[in-house]
Amino acid sequence: MKRLVVAGAGTSAIIKLIHAINERLPLWDFVGFVDDDVDKHGSDVFGYPVLGGLGCLSTDAFADVHTVCFIYGGNIQTRLAVIDRLNGMGATYATLTHPSVDTAFVTIGNDCVIQAGCQIQTEI
Repeated sequence: MKRLVVAGAGTSAIIKLIHAINERLPLWDFVGFVDDDVDKHGSDVFGYPVLGGLGCLSTDAFADVHTVCFIYGGNIQTRLAVIDRLNGMGATYATLTHPSVDTAFVTIGNDCVIQAGCQIQTEI
């Protein structure tokens, strides 16, 4: 199994997605969240720990971890700033696709999160 950390501790939707993927085929060892909101550090969100800020991903302890940037709410500038920071740390991104989504004849890029109920047309 690959280790996984989610950048942004705000919604249970990502937890539900990881569980659905792992029920079909165990792929991800979900380590927890990273979030720059210091009030969340050391707490649990939906039963998973908030490990610290984004900076902790640059330590050796997280060298083999895949990251998903799942910032819920906020604005596009915030999301882009987090992605820039992750890129600067050499983040390896995971792509999470709900097992019910038909991805035949579709190319999916890095750091995509595709939830249940999505319909993706061919040649996308």
